[in-house]
Amino acid sequence: MDLDKKEIVVSQGKRPFWQIIIASLLFTLSFFFLFYGFYKFYLMGLHEANTKVIKGNVSFFSLSIYAFLGGLHFSVYKTIFINTEKQKLKTQFSVGNIKVNYHSEVPELKYVSVFKNPNSDFIEVNLWYGKNKHFNVYNYEKH
Repeated sequence: MDLDKKEIVVSQGKRPFWQIIIASLLFTLSFFFLFYGFYKFYLMGLHEANTKVIKGNVSFFSLSIYAFLGGLHFSVYKTIFINTEKQKLKTQFSVGNIKVNYHSEVPELKYVSVFKNPNSDFIEVNLWYGKNKHFNVYNYEKH
């Protein structure tokens, strides 16, 4: 989607520095657990492995997955591009220079509302279309 004057951009922005540090520590732990699990398998060999040792090594792999997902949680940021001329919505999730895009169609929009949810400490962005229908495009915590 080309950036032009007919496009609305809703961006979460960059993560705070402390979240980047936590993400990098979790990614480092993830790779440590992964490589340590493979190293233990290599040292013991498959012929010496019993179920107790295998379960212990599998727990290293599961810890690696949990640490990796935690790192993603602290490093992903979301940007939404709304092209009103082409009626396209592009949601972009980014971690550093790695970007994943999701494209969808948008009905004719009436207006955009941005408000603080009174029940929580979240800011919400809604796109209204039709008579009383809306997309809840974005929820984020007030920083």
